[in-house]
Amino acid sequence: MVPPDWLQPVMRHLCNQFVHDRARPEEITVGLKTVREICMRMPLIMSEEVLLVTSLLFNPYMHSVMMANRNLKP
Repeated sequence: MVPPDWLQPVMRHLCNQFVHDRARPEEITVGLKTVREICMRMPLIMSEEVLLVTSLLFNPYMHSVMMANRNLKP
């Protein structure tokens, strides 16, 4: 098992590259699904920073982003 400290930079990089307000909806969806898969395998990696970034991405017009974000929440 990989320590959470080693994967924090990876999670931050995913959020910076894929999960931001200027990205296309397809990129955001892929980023959120990747974050969800990582968090399912290692729940300790979910930090307040990741939760804050993902919670700000709510747009009812982007259905795939909304569903991926909903699946990420506990």
